[in-house]
Amino acid sequence: MENLESNIQDLFAEVKVRALAEGINNVDAWAEMVDEVIEDHRRNGELNDDNALEGMEDVLEAMWPAHEAELNAEVQ
Repeated sequence: MENLESNIQDLFAEVKVRALAEGINNVDAWAEMVDEVIEDHRRNGELNDDNALEGMEDVLEAMWPAHEAELNAEVQ
């Protein structure tokens, strides 16, 4: 379980970096970025179906409010 949690945190960090680089500022674009990052890792063999990808995707998509709060804090 700890490995799954660390994977999610690592993926969240990557999604955040990419989202900032691409200027993503809405939940729909965030969800697309989550899909893209997970797919990249799956294609590279770093993630597979055994890693509960669907659940990871749901968790990462649900992390949008945390990223949005960081975006809003940077603006102020």
